Amino acid sequence: AATETASAYPAVSFKNSDGSSYQLVAGERYKITLAFRGHYSGQYIRFVTSQQVPTMGVNLSNSKEFANLNYAPSQLGVDLDEWGTYEAFFIPEETGKVYMLLSGNADRCFDIDSLKIEIADESEASLVTFYDADGTLLEKRFGKIGERLIDREIYHTEDKKFNGWRTEDGRLHTANLIPANDLELYASYTDYE
Repeated sequence: AATETASAYPAVSFKNSDGSSYQLVAGERYKITLAFRGHYSGQYIRFVTSQQVPTMGVNLSNSKEFANLNYAPSQLGVDLDEWGTYEAFFIPEETGKVYMLLSGNADRCFDIDSLKIEIADESEASLVTFYDADGTLLEKRFGKIGERLIDREIYHTEDKKFNGWRTEDGRLHTANLIPANDLELYASYTDYE
């Protein structure tokens, strides 16, 4: 890893053993794991892809975020100054070099060990794609099989109300876990009575 900076926030880049920049490929399925210990609540670490050294802030205009570790002990279930683990599955939107961005004083607020980014095993994670009733793509969720699936939020229209998610063949989908295989779900609506 090498520290580079384009702002007051450090950006750590990752190198291959030959010294070239480690890159993620758009559309590939990955898994990131690491061990962490947080010393202060509210600090975060973002992982992004970018073709240049990213700038940190609300608008990461030259980068695409693929993972965000926001250290809040109550949410992560890991007390301050205790070691915990983080695991996330993701599909990068763009091909690019990998950078780890540290918020504020995160370089003194976090300890990180055993960071690994690898191709996700098909038996570990699946993709759930949400479409509107007309086939418009709404959102993609890639996650660990068996973890809770949070439905895509749908708003009622003036003349229709949301009537659940349906599979391609029209069956109502009621499970709230990431399935063992990729799944496409379509919003269904009914008329108000």
